[in-house]
Amino acid sequence: MLFNSYVFLFLFLPLLFTLYAVAVRHGSGRLPLWLLLMGSFVYYAWWDLRFFALLIGLILLSHVLSRRMAKAERSRKAWLILGIVLNLSPLLVFKYADFLIGSVNAVAGSGLDLWGLVLPIGISFFTFQQIAYLVDVYRRLTHPHDFLEYALFVSFFPQLIAGPIVHHKDFIDQISKAIAKISLANVNVALTLFVIGLFKKVVLADRLSGIAAPIFKQAELGTPLNIVDAWTGAIAYTFQIYFDFSAYSDMALALGFLFGFRLPINFYSPYKSANIIEFWRRWHISLSTFLRDYIYFPLGGGRVRIDRKFLNILVTMLIGGIWHGASWTFLVWGLVHGLAIGANHLWRHYVKPRPGWLRKLAAHALTCLFLVFTWVLFNCETFAGAWHYMGQMLAFNGLVVPIEWANTLSGWGVGFTTQGDYHATPIGVLLLFSLIIFALPNTMQLFHGLYIDHGRLCPRPSRLAWKPSVPWLGFVTVLFFLTIWNMTTVSEFLYYQF
Repeated sequence: MLFNSYVFLFLFLPLLFTLYAVAVRHGSGRLPLWLLLMGSFVYYAWWDLRFFALLIGLILLSHVLSRRMAKAERSRKAWLILGIVLNLSPLLVFKYADFLIGSVNAVAGSGLDLWGLVLPIGISFFTFQQIAYLVDVYRRLTHPHDFLEYALFVSFFPQLIAGPIVHHKDFIDQISKAIAKISLANVNVALTLFVIGLFKKVVLADRLSGIAAPIFKQAELGTPLNIVDAWTGAIAYTFQIYFDFSAYSDMALALGFLFGFRLPINFYSPYKSANIIEFWRRWHISLSTFLRDYIYFPLGGGRVRIDRKFLNILVTMLIGGIWHGASWTFLVWGLVHGLAIGANHLWRHYVKPRPGWLRKLAAHALTCLFLVFTWVLFNCETFAGAWHYMGQMLAFNGLVVPIEWANTLSGWGVGFTTQGDYHATPIGVLLLFSLIIFALPNTMQLFHGLYIDHGRLCPRPSRLAWKPSVPWLGFVTVLFFLTIWNMTTVSEFLYYQF
């Protein structure tokens, strides 16, 4: 069941919220929370009942282990190791078994059969979430909670499938207060934010998919691309994954707020970053925080020599890369980002660049260019496809241009070959979308002071900040009907596959 589906929009969400609101209004103790937990279970089971059993099993297992670990003294570490192994085992089997078998076949020349297992949606997210909880119980940073609190923390449907990866202190502490936050004003904010996110997904991200997907498919098949199509496809995918993940993040926050919970911000205009370090503080913020707190810091973090710090960054980003997908392309993608972050730290350590608008502009342009190329690696299924695609972008095998450019370039004496036609419409779409990304305020700025204390991420509100008014009502109504009009097919969010 997807957020951008009719069954979710017009059946599941209205029904669950109505039952929840009625239970809240009549002061039925913890009944509203039990309804929310059952609704979250239904949401997950709707996709595949078999994997719902896996989710329930892991929740029960981790809940029991956390309580055993809290009571133990000498065997605390043994309980922790057992909990981590039992949580990671399904992830390793479902997500990485075929990757490991295929790698062995490639290296050893064996003919082992692939298992062909279907990946349970959300498994990477709720696995990391439960491991973080167990580690914190082991460190005595928290105490085991009752089953309702813990199960709702893990399975709360807005963040269950594609994040954010929620820390227990960001959720469980709100449970006792969440019921009191149901109000017409909060519902107004939540629905407005949800519609904006829905519009981003259906109208913006899916439109960009129609541009990028055919071009990347040609590259995977080894078909020559002209340089315009290659850059158009790469930038289109760069924008697509931006709007797709931004859309899900907005809708997750909105749905959490609708039921009285403030989920952590997971996305904050990452393409406005001046360097790759800043990018990872704005992109998938909850994953970056998890990797920092539970991998980078235990390795020594930045409290070690600069060379060891560089190694810690590489290890952390390698894990972040393989978390995204079971293939060598994701592993190398993580490695490349780790090298870039490490180089950024070395630059700061040894060069200590002076601030200035020109330096910042150049750094921002370099960061965006780096992201465009690494998203090509991220999106391609094979190294051959990625290398072929980048080769077409950089004209490694000669300049290939649209047929319409032939006469002009011939007059300039430039050597080239021709392939395909020139299409101005996709380029115009990309220019329009670039204005949305770089010139307009993001949704957190629009809802500054209404949703959450944004701290350093959002120091001041936008002049276009949301307020209950007729113009905003008209704007959101138009967005909603445009979205429904364009919702001819239901497409998954890109992060569902992780």
